[in-house]
Amino acid sequence: TRGFDVLVGSGVTPSLVATNLTGHPQLCLPFGADEKGRSRGYGLVGNLYDEAGVLAIGRVAQAAFPHHLSRPEGF
Repeated sequence: TRGFDVLVGSGVTPSLVATNLTGHPQLCLPFGADEKGRSRGYGLVGNLYDEAGVLAIGRVAQAAFPHHLSRPEGF
């Protein structure tokens, strides 16, 4: 058995390097802004060849945390 559907991590840059090398699907999602107004995000890393699973969990996450609807001031 696989034991998990996705791994969730903050600071998506390190995991993007790893998943680019291994071929595991990763979805990067926004999660608000820090105290200086810079965007924060997190990544969902899925099992090899399971893009559909990562996208399904990402859709549920965005429905629960609609940070993707926020826009910086001036836009």
